[in-house]
Amino acid sequence: MRIKFFLVLVLAGMFYATDVQASSWQVLNKGTGLPGNNVNSLGTAKNQMAVGTDNGIGLYNGETCLWKTIALPEKVASSQIRDLAFDSKGNIWVASSNGVISIQNGSVEIFGVADGLPTLDIERIQVRKEEIFAGSFGGFVSKAFVPEAGRTSFAPVNYSRSSEDENPRICAIGITGLAMLNSSEGWVSTKGAGLIYNRGMSKDILTMENGLDSDWVEAFWVFEGQQKVEHLIAATLKGMTIFRDRKKIGTISVPVKSENSWITSVIAIYCDDYQAPRKGLNDEWDAVKFLGKRAMWVGTKNEGLFRFENGKWTNFVPENSLLPSRNINRLYFHQGRLLVCTDAGLVVIPLAANSFDEFKYIGIGSKYFKTIFPHLTITAVNHLAKRSDFWIATDGALKALNPPEEDR
Repeated sequence: MRIKFFLVLVLAGMFYATDVQASSWQVLNKGTGLPGNNVNSLGTAKNQMAVGTDNGIGLYNGETCLWKTIALPEKVASSQIRDLAFDSKGNIWVASSNGVISIQNGSVEIFGVADGLPTLDIERIQVRKEEIFAGSFGGFVSKAFVPEAGRTSFAPVNYSRSSEDENPRICAIGITGLAMLNSSEGWVSTKGAGLIYNRGMSKDILTMENGLDSDWVEAFWVFEGQQKVEHLIAATLKGMTIFRDRKKIGTISVPVKSENSWITSVIAIYCDDYQAPRKGLNDEWDAVKFLGKRAMWVGTKNEGLFRFENGKWTNFVPENSLLPSRNINRLYFHQGRLLVCTDAGLVVIPLAANSFDEFKYIGIGSKYFKTIFPHLTITAVNHLAKRSDFWIATDGALKALNPPEEDR
């Protein structure tokens, strides 16, 4: 018999997730501390989580288990927060409609054209090791080194500047995704110029000529498949194309029902409890072979969240789950959890099955008393006793939690 524990302590809670059933999801919104309900980005580092919303940046501290809204200067206070990431020093880098914003130890630095950016209209940000990558309108990708403190300067990655023409030639309307591997090599998805693998001065470009159904790529996911060959999923407004070693091998049809729906995000995650379906049971056999032991999650506009696992599609919407909206902005995967950014809040979906995932994945904060994200309710704890079990006395009940053997 499966038992679900839901115990909320003074500072946070411990959560036992038996499966991915919607009853185990957490929903974070303005009511739980976020500055806005429309969530479009997030980043985590050590004991902190930053969430970009339509009303600024919310910062969660795993030690205090409290949210605060980061105050931004008037110049960028009304800017759209499009993307964000932490660097190794704990600083936050933000892609905004008014340049790159850096938040360092409470101080805010704003980077613009004078700092080497080709435009102020920044759409994506990525931090890899000690480098910051910024994707902007026009299809430009810029890079800079993480500074010890204060300011840095950006240089071109996929474009060049010359004395004859200081304005780089626009190659796409914008950037939808970055997956840079180093200072000059990695994948970039664009609005109008396909999917580009940048390698120094050379490029491999996947467009409609290579099998994409559109040159406007909304999202992509790359993983190492069988024989350690690169597997790639490219999601466009019209559907998904799959590539093996950059050669098209097929398409995947997401079972959306409305013509007004489109794909916004895709993630393929390794499944511990994978069960191979029998060949011929479904129309997605090529996708099953392509994904291997992975479940694929697809976010959409208007039709919620889709999961393709063990050869079957499941559609999550507000009517059958805790998903607060049918509009998915982005998907993330972090420490055994799928993080779903919607226009009505952030949804945390634990994916670890049949395990005390809060003990397995310590996440943000210290063991036993902190989780990676706060729970919906704070329950006053009158007394807590620990031996081989936890016994918690609250205003509502006396509850026990029996931890895994290795954590006693």
